[in-house]
Formats: sequence, structure tokens, C-alpha cells
Amino acid sequence: SREITTSSSTSKKLINAGVRSVVGKMVQTTWDTLLRHGYYVDEERKKHLGPLLEEFYESGLLGGRDASMPILLNAHFNPTYALSLYLHGTAGAGKSSLVRNIFPAINASIAAYADPELLVRFVKQNLNKPFQTLRLELDLRPNNNDYSVMSIIQGRRMTLTQSKPGLVLVALEEMPSDVTGADPNQSEVPKLL
Repeated sequence: SREITTSSSTSKKLINAGVRSVVGKMVQTTWDTLLRHGYYVDEERKKHLGPLLEEFYESGLLGGRDASMPILLNAHFNPTYALSLYLHGTAGAGKSSLVRNIFPAINASIAAYADPELLVRFVKQNLNKPFQTLRLELDLRPNNNDYSVMSIIQGRRMTLTQSKPGLVLVALEEMPSDVTGADPNQSEVPKLL
């Protein structure tokens, strides 16, 4: 009988190749799901979104662990990289449509390859409101009648029927004017987030 030995670097290469393979399949599942739901992503958008999705999916599979460690195969997805997209364009370009359609596609991909019980939910917040209104909406207040966006996000992340916390896709839309003295002002709003 012949004994097969592998070096640590060979093991790391195999594990990294395995993670990359799963991540590639997750990204392809995202594109396929978007198309099945009637949203076509052209090659130019795929070129920009693909690497961000890859980093997000890889961080979820590894869950903050070293890439040399095997991925967990027990329904586990714990992203350490926040998927953050800045979408811009003219009215009707498809920004809101992409956001509305990408969260079920991400959910389908995570369910297929990592964790079928993890739920991805969606919350939309318009930022083009008076500053004080935004402050009230974005502060988490400790009472039962808290309808702040932060409370809604917290509730969507973990409902009473879920066995474990989920993920929330937050769409911050309509960035306000950058004119000095405008209410709200583009430079003040990010301080609330």
C-alpha cells in the first residue's frame, strides 16, 4: 500500500480552491435566480457586482476563520464582509429594481449552498427627509411602540419564528442635496448611519 502525504500548503490550496468553487457557484446561482425572476443583469453589471458578491459569500462561508481551515458544512453562513453597493444613475435606470430583486437571489444562493434556514430580508429607507425626522427614524428607542427603522431592521433580522438570526439588506435611497445649509445635507446624513 502506498501512503499519501500532503503538505500544509497543498491542503490550504485544496481548501481555498474548494471555497472559491462554492463561491463561484453561489454567484452564478444569484445571476440565475435574478434572471428567473425577470431581472436581467448585463455583463457590465456582472463585472462590477461579481467581485463584491464573491467577497461577501466567501466571508460568509469562512465566518471570520482563516481561509486555511475547512469550511463548515453544517448549515452555516456568517458574513464578516458587509455587502455595500453604491448605485447611481438616472431615474428609471433600474437601481431600485436591482435592489428589490437581488435580496431573494442572495437568499436563494445562501440557501442552496450554505444555510437553508437563513432568511434574508429587505428594508428600504429614504434619506431625503428633514434631518430631525431621519434622526428619529434611525435611532433605536427602548419602548414597545418603536417604529424606527432600526427597530424594524432588528425585527426583520430575528423574528419570533426564526431559530437563528438572519440577514437584512438595507436600501438607503435618495441621497439628499449637497448644497450647504440644505435640510437634510449630504454631509450630515451619513453621521446618523
